[in-house]
Amino acid sequence: MFWSCSCAVTHPVGVDMKIIRLDSTPIGVLKQAFAIWIICFLLWICGQARAEIVINEIYYDPPDPTEQTEFIELHNPGAAPVNIAGWRFSDGVGYVFGPDTMISAEGYLVVARNPAACRNGFGVIAFGPWDGSLAKSGETIELRDSAGRVVDQVDYRAGFPWPTAAKGGGASMELIHPALGNSLGGSWRSSRPGNTPQTIYVPAQSDGWRFRKGTTEASSPI
Repeated sequence: MFWSCSCAVTHPVGVDMKIIRLDSTPIGVLKQAFAIWIICFLLWICGQARAEIVINEIYYDPPDPTEQTEFIELHNPGAAPVNIAGWRFSDGVGYVFGPDTMISAEGYLVVARNPAACRNGFGVIAFGPWDGSLAKSGETIELRDSAGRVVDQVDYRAGFPWPTAAKGGGASMELIHPALGNSLGGSWRSSRPGNTPQTIYVPAQSDGWRFRKGTTEASSPI
């Protein structure tokens, strides 16, 4: 006994597969289950490849705005280097990465408003300069790949529940873990910018934590 149907699975990055025949015999069921597992695995791989690079640290409001030391840090938590040639910031500030720009495995890359000022102030070698400026009250920062797809974005805000020391207090704000929703203020902590030992709040490969994404921000304290 068997029955059949036709269906298609399409993924935004171009994976297009079809299951033409479903067989209800025991062997057929096993084959179909394996095929579905393969499809799910491929879709997961595609999703991982697009979500490798995250916006990890933002310094948007230095105490002295004339210093022009604002920067954005990208992080690659993956086990392989990523070529970001042609990627760009399309919202918040404007900057296009040049040919052969790489972020090493588990590495970091900084883009600054004024690279020379960033190096003098923090000892950090940065790409840049970018066009525009980061809003002191908050705005959306958007990173796109060379095909124009959104890789990551942060809709940051100034003040609670976002790190309050980042609003003119001399601190940047840094993502606690690369898997956290980075448009939620609770996913960030204040951090001292500069060429200092990296603060690891939760290791990227750690399995000793759980994340449940919320739908709203915490209430402001009365």
